[in-house]
Amino acid sequence: MTSPQFFDVVVVTDSRLVGGGNKSLAQEITAQAAAGYTTGLLSLSGPARGGGRPIDSSLQALIESGQLTMIRPDQDTEANLVIARGPSMFEVAQPFKPRLRARHWLLVANAFNTSREVSGMLYDPIEVENRAAELFGHQWTWIPLSTVVRQNMLRSYPKLNLSAHTWSNVINTSDWWIDRPQTLKRPIRLGRHSRDAPGKWPSDEAELLSAYPSDPGFEVSIMGGARTPTGILGALPDNWNVLPFGAMSPKDFLREVDIYPYFHHPLLKEAFGRAVLEAVATGAIAILPHYFEAIFYEAAIYAEPREVADIAGRLAESPSYLKERRDEARNLLEERFSHRSHIERIRSLIGPPRGTVIPAAPSVPVLRDISLTDSGKTTVLFYTDNGHGLGHVSRLMAYAKRLSPAFQPYFLTMSEAYHLVFEQGFPVEYFPSAKKMGFPAKQKPDWEEIFYLRMTMMLDRLNPAVVIVDHVNPPEILRLLKQEYPAIRFVWSRRGLWRQHRKPAGLRMADSFHYVIEPMDLAAAIDMGFTTRQSQGTVYVPPVSLVQRDELIPQAEARAALGLPETGTVVLLNLSADSTSDLVSMILRIKTLLLKYAGEDENLTIFAPRHALHSAELGQIDGVVMKPVYPVALYARAFDAAISTAGYNSYHELVHLGIPSVFVARATHTLDDQNRRASFAPIAGFGRSAQQIDSLEFEEALKAVLDPQQSSRMRAAALEASPVNGANTAAAAIEIIADNSNPESLESLLQAATFATGELRSINNDEMFQGESNPETMQSSVSASGRTEQRNVDEPPPVAGSMSDTTHVYTDGAEAQ
Repeated sequence: MTSPQFFDVVVVTDSRLVGGGNKSLAQEITAQAAAGYTTGLLSLSGPARGGGRPIDSSLQALIESGQLTMIRPDQDTEANLVIARGPSMFEVAQPFKPRLRARHWLLVANAFNTSREVSGMLYDPIEVENRAAELFGHQWTWIPLSTVVRQNMLRSYPKLNLSAHTWSNVINTSDWWIDRPQTLKRPIRLGRHSRDAPGKWPSDEAELLSAYPSDPGFEVSIMGGARTPTGILGALPDNWNVLPFGAMSPKDFLREVDIYPYFHHPLLKEAFGRAVLEAVATGAIAILPHYFEAIFYEAAIYAEPREVADIAGRLAESPSYLKERRDEARNLLEERFSHRSHIERIRSLIGPPRGTVIPAAPSVPVLRDISLTDSGKTTVLFYTDNGHGLGHVSRLMAYAKRLSPAFQPYFLTMSEAYHLVFEQGFPVEYFPSAKKMGFPAKQKPDWEEIFYLRMTMMLDRLNPAVVIVDHVNPPEILRLLKQEYPAIRFVWSRRGLWRQHRKPAGLRMADSFHYVIEPMDLAAAIDMGFTTRQSQGTVYVPPVSLVQRDELIPQAEARAALGLPETGTVVLLNLSADSTSDLVSMILRIKTLLLKYAGEDENLTIFAPRHALHSAELGQIDGVVMKPVYPVALYARAFDAAISTAGYNSYHELVHLGIPSVFVARATHTLDDQNRRASFAPIAGFGRSAQQIDSLEFEEALKAVLDPQQSSRMRAAALEASPVNGANTAAAAIEIIADNSNPESLESLLQAATFATGELRSINNDEMFQGESNPETMQSSVSASGRTEQRNVDEPPPVAGSMSDTTHVYTDGAEAQ
């Protein structure tokens, strides 16, 4: 008897259809093949019009390349996952009964409309569900393509059994991206790509001409035909350029489109918008109806047709706003609609591909009541944002690992790298962010309700003395939790150096905490952000590092562990980027320059750690040693120099550990002012900086860190600038706050902290004390567990402190001008 053919994934669809559904399916199959998953295709006959058609070209190409295998109807087949796309095909009687067995069965609701006036996407979900179960002998789980589909279906079928997740379309973000000029051309280039159907166009003449203006200041390109608008307008505007559907590839069409307004019939609600996804993936700015926000979040601008011209004008007049919108869209697509995000959801359903050798990994953290095993210890709950990397969770682990044995740390984190917390020895639970749960900005209160329930359960179970929150915009619900749990002290771990003039809504949450711990920034002397005006009740501690000098692995041992040569120069590349392709490009460019300036006879080795959240996608790069290692700072003695982004943790660890570095700020619009932090390195003498790697400034910086004399001076300046690790002081503060009975020791701690930073700040706490610290009387900074980090009072102050008189912070919140 022949054994059944096995596939990791089997897709069921009407393969003749040439619309967005099969195009999106092809993207998923491509991603699966790249990740090692095998995919089979079982084609059914749906209600396609126009007679028999050839197989969709995108699916045909995958078959020819060996990434997709056709399954015969009579073939015995097994799979871990079956995904069906196009529910209406189940309403058509099939001439065969498939012989397919699987673990998981997902029926994707691609679209669902209730008006024949605007769409033919009509089907009866109950009938589809019953017929699909009868045909395959198994019940399926509905999973909507988007929140819009979910709402439409539940409106008509409120008892329908829908998955809590969505199955968003994906796109190869690296392949689609187009490098565009930093300013828009004139006339402003608008465009849209869609089928020419009544439902796809606004039905009102005024709205149509508002969305696609006849003004000669605009150039409007349309691919897909324009019979519908011709019928509405009588004649098309002179500035419209109309192409038939399929006249060229969508990417080539979008090269000549900078702004992509897409508006349609008022009765239509798109299930997703494949063409919109493609436009945004090229860097075009999409302007869409407001309901699309539940699908594309921050990746587009949401407006009415009458607002299109004004928005386009602002984008044309403000290059910074244009860049901000492009960056936000690109980051969002990478997070939610990329091949990587698709592989993450496949892996969460069925694990790795069959036959994959799984490397040794820590066991999954077990939820437990720590009071049962750690009786007598005081619990401290650490809660972190997810952020763009590991900064939040690393900072809180720096605090946690320096608490005395009398305290039990416990973590709740939104970081998908929660396994790293477990590997560091801390119990941890993961809670997805609102974005990961699929909540758009308008539904953030719904997510907060879920978060509230999770937090109350944890607080009741763990009974912590203190809750430490490291989050840029703390959830509003923390205000209520503070009121409901008066015995618990709530503390905000809030780093400074916010971008000038940026005042996020989260700043008003300061009164939701009993204290604010602010890890100081070496660039505090040039900090122009709003936290400099929020000194009251703030515990300032020296710059924080997860790893400190006395924990470093000896050089020979560190190099051996990383697979590096015993001798020669080793340069660390500690970089991050918006996409894997961008990161690879950065590494290759820096590698070329390092080899150029190191000289032909130089024994140079380049090391790049694999990021915990992206290591699966990043292939081996020739000439670069790459290993998944965390925290890489433990191996600092292996490196002679570093090229690094200027995030808080990376920057301060490299300086504290004395590694001569070139700092390159990430070009993002996040709150953290990396540009200002990077620029302070050459001012202080402990490093160099550059705005971008393709610049003479960067090449000069590279030559400096490779020069032995300059490198030696940088190392000495770095060790002097950051002599202590503020994580010890933060841990001591947390212990005193947990005790909640000795305000005098807290005052002493604050005095020690201000002295250790080399900057005197006036700190006013109405409940506990008033007064200023006196550095003349302090000889050391207090750390957890009774440890001290000694510093001679006769030594010169840290570099940051020597410039601190350029910024003065007063207790009334006013900033010196």
